[in-house]
This record gives sequence, C-alpha cells and structure tokens, in this order.
Amino acid sequence: MMKKISSLLKNNRKAQLFFVLLVVFIVSLCFYLFNFRGFRYSFRYNIAGSQKLVYENRNVPDVEGSSKLTLYVEELLSGPVSQRAQPFFPLGTRVIFCFLREGTLFLNLSEQAIMNFSPDVNLQNSYELLQMNVKANFPSVKKIELFIDGKSVFLDDKIQTKNN
Repeated sequence: MMKKISSLLKNNRKAQLFFVLLVVFIVSLCFYLFNFRGFRYSFRYNIAGSQKLVYENRNVPDVEGSSKLTLYVEELLSGPVSQRAQPFFPLGTRVIFCFLREGTLFLNLSEQAIMNFSPDVNLQNSYELLQMNVKANFPSVKKIELFIDGKSVFLDDKIQTKNN
C-alpha cells in the first residue's frame, strides 16, 4: 500500500500538490480545533451613557509563567475593542497581583483604578462588571477580594479602605 502511494506521489505532480494541500489543511484544522494561539474568553462592557452591555469575544494569548486568570484580567483592563463601549477602569490601570485561593480571587490593581474618568462609571459599577466578567469565564471564582494599591477595598455605598 505504501509503495503504491510513494510511486504515485513520485510521478504525479497533481498528487503531490493534493498531498501537500491535505497536510496543510489537517495542520490548520488541528490549530483551529485545539486553539494553540491561546484561550477564547467573553468580555462585557457598558455602552457609554447607558446600562446596556456590549459583548466581545477575544483570544487571550497563553504566556508562559502567567495564569489564565491573570492574563484574562489584564486583557479585561485593556478595555473594549468597540468604540461605543467604555472601559470600566481607567486605561493604564495595571494588575499588581492576582491569584486564586479556595474560590476567592485576590486582585490588587494600581492606584489608577480609583481615578474618576467618566461620570457614568464609579468604583462600585466597575467592581460589579469585573465580578460579572470573571465569574462568567471562571466558574471556580466564588468571591473577589479587591485591593487598590495594596489597600483592601470594601464596596458599600461609599468606598472605604481597611488599611488607611
């Protein structure tokens, strides 16, 4: 059987081209099915001046040494692709630390997170959107402990910090 295939490929240019195209197709299909580029996640952002949500799906590249959750949060903080949507933390907000322990996500953001950049967005709304996005993509996260510049934040009617 193998001798027939090799002799067919050796003498027939069309068979060689077909074989090469078949191999390229199979490799492409494997990359598509196993998504070697990273991980596919959904993102939700508010439309500016409204409570309606815009949904985006993106591939987040896999970076060695970083957890999927950290990469997702960093991508979330980079803001929406859609121009009609608005980020829920100011651009430039960075992740200082992000780790999951026993269903609780401990997330420390840089101090840019509390800067008021839009009248439609406050820290409480930003936290709720963050929570909705993270829990939708990572069901193992049951609770989020938010820190800003190393200080724990309670989100009630007013923003308070534990470590004044």
